[in-house]
Amino acid sequence: MSSIENIPSELRTPPLWLQWYETRDPKKPGKKPGKHPCVKYSTPEYRKANLRSLDDLLKRPPQAGFQRFVDKAEGFVYVDLDKVRNADSGEVEPWASELIDELDSYTEVSASGKGFHIVCRGTLPEDFHLDPNPVEIYSGNIPNKLMAMTGDVYDLHTAIADRQEKVEQLLKRVKGISAPQPAADSSANKPLTEKQWRDIFHTGSELDSTPGRAFIKGILEEGITFFGAHSGTGKTWIGLSIAHALLSGQPLFGVYPVIQKTNVLYLVPEMGGRKFRERMTKMRISMDGGFFCQTVRDGACDLEDPLLLQAIAMTKATVILDTAIRFQAGDEQSSTQQAQGLGAKMFKLINAGAAAVICMHHRKKELGDINPTLANTLRGTGDFGAMADCVWCVEHTRKKKGSKNYDEDYEEESRQLTRLTLTCVKPRDMEPADPFTIQGRPYINEKGDFAVVDSDETPAAQEPVGKDGDEKVLELVKAEPSIGLQTIRKKTGYGIPRIERILSVTFAKKNGLWEPIPRTALPLERERGGIGSIDAPDGMGGMPF
Repeated sequence: MSSIENIPSELRTPPLWLQWYETRDPKKPGKKPGKHPCVKYSTPEYRKANLRSLDDLLKRPPQAGFQRFVDKAEGFVYVDLDKVRNADSGEVEPWASELIDELDSYTEVSASGKGFHIVCRGTLPEDFHLDPNPVEIYSGNIPNKLMAMTGDVYDLHTAIADRQEKVEQLLKRVKGISAPQPAADSSANKPLTEKQWRDIFHTGSELDSTPGRAFIKGILEEGITFFGAHSGTGKTWIGLSIAHALLSGQPLFGVYPVIQKTNVLYLVPEMGGRKFRERMTKMRISMDGGFFCQTVRDGACDLEDPLLLQAIAMTKATVILDTAIRFQAGDEQSSTQQAQGLGAKMFKLINAGAAAVICMHHRKKELGDINPTLANTLRGTGDFGAMADCVWCVEHTRKKKGSKNYDEDYEEESRQLTRLTLTCVKPRDMEPADPFTIQGRPYINEKGDFAVVDSDETPAAQEPVGKDGDEKVLELVKAEPSIGLQTIRKKTGYGIPRIERILSVTFAKKNGLWEPIPRTALPLERERGGIGSIDAPDGMGGMPF
């Protein structure tokens, strides 16, 4: 009989099981293999269609192992003890051995051989998982939790027992301490060994030698990244675009490759849930799985909240704080000490397992014609820039009018189109993308993302906007000859210069009405189908704005 058949029948029989396979990273041979379910299970429909009883799965070709879905309705509590057993010698940490005896319920050795799973009857109002605590407790409160079961029974703990009171006490004990201690013997509360200075200071050879992780080439790497912009510039749209790229693996803005996908935890206490969901829909972000958020109804989350740290530890998500200053005590002009306090909390998010932390932040006011620098990109104390690994300045795109002044009409058009220039003003140990320009309208409505554009609004390194867009402008004018340029802009999302270029080929405005230009009045090259002709063959007519 294989060890998997030692699992009690009350766990084996319900159709809550699936098989899993593992993957290993050849570049990191010492890293723990990843577990991947063989079927989808994230919704009730998927679970009904794909999950089976353990006995059914035992008849199928073997995979790496079996996982059981943790269903709150069943009334089981799973206690997962991690890194408490020597896989070679079988030696168990004394406190862990006493905890197993205290709960005295079904216990098995985990697949790694370095831990245990204890299963009891009971229910709890919350689950617990907070690195580096070696005790994790699951009762079905965390969605879609799976346990990789082995049936490798430990020390004759073969039956599941009712331990409601004991698991409630255990949950209270593990909150806020690094390792739980059984209540029965006060001597067990003594540390296993006294810490020495050598335990907390490292030589160079003891530091992690793996390269730093990059998530979006030239844009986002591990650590803390700031995006500084004035209010109303489009920070949240950029944050959602980054979220979509990290979740889908599709290039950011259609250009910048995703090196490594991550989950996303988006905290946006300044926006209501309905509006945020509308933006998620426009940016093609999945409503189920991978993306988690809090909005204005939830308020600004305490970045030291155990549930937040638990969520990060379990999802390994990229955390987006929008805007970051809402998570600091005091105002954004306040002291260095308060800014450092916010920084310390963000470092805790990294230590809890966050892939990266992205901070949407306000830019300094009244900059005039000053070019972006680290000093003027982030409002408040300079400590924000000091703590950041990367800082991007986001501003409405401008262009010179003459030798000194900027074109105000062009800048206003940039505001209307959400046309933004991004410049990296602090790259720490990374090769950032060169400054580039993105545009929201009409691309977010048409394609669900910004487009990287050149200075003349032409999408760069992407498929140009086709002739259909020009036809839309012409149809509006034909249907309503008195229509104004601003109305056309609102209906199409195009800039005024582009609209004027489209109309100049075939229409002229007289006495407040758009009138077709007689063909005899068209320049010779347009009549012959040259550049700008609406009759030109595909690929030759019109500039691809």
